[in-house]
Amino acid sequence: MKRALRLSLCAFLASACAFAASNPVPLVNQPLRPSAISSGASAFTLTVNGANFVPGATVNWNGSPRTTTFVSWEKLTASISAADVAHAGTAVITVTNPGPSAASNLVYFPIHPKFAAGAFARRDTVLASGGTP
Repeated sequence: MKRALRLSLCAFLASACAFAASNPVPLVNQPLRPSAISSGASAFTLTVNGANFVPGATVNWNGSPRTTTFVSWEKLTASISAADVAHAGTAVITVTNPGPSAASNLVYFPIHPKFAAGAFARRDTVLASGGTP
């Protein structure tokens, strides 16, 4: 009886370890690509670098999942819409792996206010010389 209990306990622990190893907690590294964007920009692809990504991992934008492409265990790409960056502010980026896994650390993504285009103009200045320098 004790032997059967020990064997079942060992089998349970081995399967729990195998399941945990197949679903690691993801880690997001900085910088994101692009690292920031201007408000009002068009849709773009966000590249997230890190570690422990698995097929089916999802990039979350302010807690909401975005269409994500698994590139490798250390790279994901996500489709970010123009509506996501319509206003200046800061988005929170996280990654979740499928199944029972904790979310990654968070990384901030700045959305800068859109500035009006500036221009440079030529301005000539005449310097008077009246003596020794």
